[in-house]
Amino acid sequence: MRVFKKKFATLSLLGLLGVGIIGCGQKQNDNLNLTVTPFTYENVAEDDLNIESKNENNENNENSEVQIINVDIVVAHTRAEIYGNIEEKELIGYLPVGKSLDLLSQAENGYYKVDYYGDTAYISEEKVSLSTAYDIKSTMKKFLYAKTDTTLVIPDYLSETNKQEKVQIPMLECFEVYDENEIMYLVKTEDYIGYIAKENVEELNGTIVVVDISEQKLTLYKDNEIILECPVVTGKLSEGTKTTEGVWEIYDITYNRPLVGPGYSSPVDIMMKFYGNEGFHDATYHSCDFWKKKGKARHGWRAIWEMGGDTYIYDGSHGCVNMIHDDVFSLAEHVSLGTPVIIKK
Repeated sequence: MRVFKKKFATLSLLGLLGVGIIGCGQKQNDNLNLTVTPFTYENVAEDDLNIESKNENNENNENSEVQIINVDIVVAHTRAEIYGNIEEKELIGYLPVGKSLDLLSQAENGYYKVDYYGDTAYISEEKVSLSTAYDIKSTMKKFLYAKTDTTLVIPDYLSETNKQEKVQIPMLECFEVYDENEIMYLVKTEDYIGYIAKENVEELNGTIVVVDISEQKLTLYKDNEIILECPVVTGKLSEGTKTTEGVWEIYDITYNRPLVGPGYSSPVDIMMKFYGNEGFHDATYHSCDFWKKKGKARHGWRAIWEMGGDTYIYDGSHGCVNMIHDDVFSLAEHVSLGTPVIIKK
């Protein structure tokens, strides 16, 4: 999540129909068979954006305007342990340097209470700094991804510099859409809120799985709602073990099988392939009746705390998306053969 100074605003796209468009690169990925259309934006007039100041006690989203709110966050200045139960020091993950979590309450006994994939967790106040970030408190209308490298415009009132910024967005970046007109969308990414032209994005409807490699996060969208967010471990960054970026689809689902490769044979409860031998499968330690009968009372090779964070950098997979046992079965409840899968940086 990108860090900003505190500010509250609401905005709409009414009156923006005459705006021009932003330039983009020409990069093309053969597996997507894309045609790139260059385009440019003119400056967005602030008077057309219907901006109104909001305070913390007036958060109603009136007149279908999109409400930009401010959230308090913690940002790691060193690799920081994330605990599920602070009294027992139950380690559930690590927050890498520069990454952030939403703050739930101020520090008590040396720990901040934070949100970690929808659950309450704790992190040492000595390893993080307090800051704020923008978010959108409105209903997502649709989900998009970039067909090509493109440009996103951040208006001055959402910019760190208080000036309009243009940010280069790589192909396959994903966007949650909150408003639109004839030529552009108001969108949110993992790092930004701003405007993107319609010509270089593609809409995906229904159920979509998105794996963000840099965030080590899986997000499951279903009918424009987020059904599941969870930490994962993707492939090592060396050639031959990277998780392959692209727009794929689940093409094979099998249960209770070993994953076999050079020097290993690892039993898993489920495997959902999306590209070659790359797929989603359980990887954390657990027990189940099927493998107990096979003489493996406890199987898996990762602890919960290894999921997410920076594990993939020094101990990533061979290309598969490793998941917590319960998470991969939650995913399996909503996907089927043909479900689109986006793997992005």
